[in-house]
Amino acid sequence: MSSRPTYRIADFEIDLASNWVFPMDKSSKESAVKLEPRIVKVLEILIRHSPSVVTREQLIEEVWDNYGGAEDALNHAVSQLRKVLNDTDRQNRIIETIPKKGYRLRKVEKVRSRKYRRWLVWGFSLVLFLFLAYFSYQYFNRTGTAAPPAPDGKTVEHSSNTHPVPKAED
Repeated sequence: MSSRPTYRIADFEIDLASNWVFPMDKSSKESAVKLEPRIVKVLEILIRHSPSVVTREQLIEEVWDNYGGAEDALNHAVSQLRKVLNDTDRQNRIIETIPKKGYRLRKVEKVRSRKYRRWLVWGFSLVLFLFLAYFSYQYFNRTGTAAPPAPDGKTVEHSSNTHPVPKAED
């Protein structure tokens, strides 16, 4: 399992380990989207360097290893990321184009992963259940029942009741 963290960008949660983008607003019309690995790699590099500018050359070298046609592939990757992140406001871009240089990612925040939160909820539920079970056991066993008389006629003390039990009369 990868230890790559999860990030919040605008109204989306990005899970880099699984390549999924989740909308934060549950009432939103957008649904979760699985990104192609190279597009996620572009996003990961932008996140790692945010809010600094990442040059086009650096992205092409790290993602496509200077492969021919990488210029078009990079343009496509950035276009896809903008589409998935609903980055339509040209005046306030999430992925900002720096002319003749590269790109800059703004509005990024590191968050705990969905899997971590799921484990946190299950762990809390288990602790709560054990707490309630323990105190229920203590409450219902504090009144205890008296032990029956011993066969030799002597009184017997019950572990949860320190009062002697009277002898049974024949």
